[in-house]
Amino acid sequence: MYLHICGDSVVPLRDIVMVLNNEIDTAQDTIDVIKGLVRKNDIEHDINFIDESVKSIVFTNDSYFVSPISTSTLKKRLYEAISYTQRAEGDDDNAGKL
Repeated sequence: MYLHICGDSVVPLRDIVMVLNNEIDTAQDTIDVIKGLVRKNDIEHDINFIDESVKSIVFTNDSYFVSPISTSTLKKRLYEAISYTQRAEGDDDNAGKL
């Protein structure tokens, strides 16, 4: 399954590490995770370039993407995709749970 993040852009669900609001949480743990992902994946771009049109940042195993779609909408899409996948696999007991 894939998560539609904007326009023609989709990301495989299995590759998503985290989705952050553009108003990035400044908790030290969150900052450390972001720095680790950037370092691990040799991401050269500085996420400080993000402007007001960007509402979410989607981190994957090897990159990150910016999206004009709100984190709450992306979260709903994630839940729907996971729930659909679980129903398709016959796991109704855990549908909707992460």
